[in-house]
Amino acid sequence: MVVHDWRASDAGLIAPLYAAEAVRWQCDLRWDTSAVWRQVEAARAAGVLPGFVARTADGRVCGWSFHVRHRDTFQVGGLVASSPAVTESLLEAMWTSPEATSAEGGLLFGHFAAPGLTDLLAGKGVAVARYRYLIRALPADGGAEGAPDWRPRTWRTGDVAHVSALLSSAYGPDPSRPFAPGGRADEWEEYLGQLMGTCGCGEFDSGLSVVAPARSEGLDGAALVTRLAPETAHLAQIAVRPNMQGRAMGASLLGEAMARATAAGCRSLTLLVGATNTRACRLYERCGFVETVAFLSGSFRKH
Repeated sequence: MVVHDWRASDAGLIAPLYAAEAVRWQCDLRWDTSAVWRQVEAARAAGVLPGFVARTADGRVCGWSFHVRHRDTFQVGGLVASSPAVTESLLEAMWTSPEATSAEGGLLFGHFAAPGLTDLLAGKGVAVARYRYLIRALPADGGAEGAPDWRPRTWRTGDVAHVSALLSSAYGPDPSRPFAPGGRADEWEEYLGQLMGTCGCGEFDSGLSVVAPARSEGLDGAALVTRLAPETAHLAQIAVRPNMQGRAMGASLLGEAMARATAAGCRSLTLLVGATNTRACRLYERCGFVETVAFLSGSFRKH
């Protein structure tokens, strides 16, 4: 097996790799990733996105990966391998890359097709967590619980600061989270900028996203929704102010998001939730969501 820098590869070699991944994500997740792969290829062809291709002795591609360094953090963007041995070779190539060796830590989060990845990461001291990818068929038919005393409002661009503060108050620090690991409002604001400005989590849909204004100032809750495909909506974030939790607002926000997605012609709503977040998992299951696949999250810091 030979592993080489994918930036030196011809586009004709790489295009079928994207096509195969696009089919896998569409089948597994109902997610149209064609726009993502166009952006990835543009960055690869320009030489600014590092990655690797693994080939057998007879020249067949048996795996590939790409990664970035964001500030002081090394991030795995994609990893596909045909066997544990290929996974190990690509992982080692990434771990010894300039982007990884010069970073203070690393993150990965995704639906990876890489046999043996969990055990290999554990061997490198990476803390691994499992996220459940859930899906619910639409139209919504009353699966969500009744609404409390609040009036929903459609997302506005000016809501960014208030939603950042809401997310910071609702979710504490989590080093394994691939965004806002410190739980600070400025980290959440950066996350929102990426959510609205890139297609990494689908296309942000302001018309499907809803907020619950507080009686005084700020927001009591919010549900942010993207489009993964014309008929697939994705609940990217849902949050309720701590002093409003336990009043069915989370279920109501979820119901409002489902109703809006249904009215917009979506046939399914998806979301990701940490496997250890039992409270949220129970809510989603009660509302008719079922697990289809799992995402893998990993993080490490150098000592």
